[in-house]
Amino acid sequence: QNRYLLTDVKYLSKKIDSSFKIINKPNSLNVKKSSLGELLKWALDQINKKQDFPDYILYLNPDYAFRPENAIERLVEEACFKGLDSVVYGFKEFSNYFIFDDMKQDYESFGDSLLDKNEKKPIYKGLYGIGCLTKPKVIRTCKLMGKSNIGIIPLTDYRYTLRYSKEGIKNIIENYTYEKK
Repeated sequence: QNRYLLTDVKYLSKKIDSSFKIINKPNSLNVKKSSLGELLKWALDQINKKQDFPDYILYLNPDYAFRPENAIERLVEEACFKGLDSVVYGFKEFSNYFIFDDMKQDYESFGDSLLDKNEKKPIYKGLYGIGCLTKPKVIRTCKLMGKSNIGIIPLTDYRYTLRYSKEGIKNIIENYTYEKK
């Protein structure tokens, strides 16, 4: 089984596991500000050109400082045992939100039920960067997730939503990590 790592080689650490085959992200995808879906489709095409046809593509973003224990194994188990096309981690919430409607040029409430959370269905914030496992047939459509046959692994610990690249979060993450030692 082959393992590929799609990266900008200039950011690659010398400590990378040598069992990975490196796919260097081309500058052309940086210049035109490609979507994640376009980037993953391009990478899948590069893998297929090597006569390698994976069952799933795993997307991880190194900006997420915290991941659940056995995060990748949980994604694989969920996808394989349930026969899913895509599996993602989701932050479980019972909050109310407002979504902008382009047609009406106004906000509409979403999840506005004021019921006790024990009586509501949760909303999930997709945390793709913690881990998202998707079949190539979905990636070929320039999407990370399909519209059906998906699984969500719920998370309730707010730490998992923190991204190292967000301004101000670096100090919080570093302080939390330092306090845990």
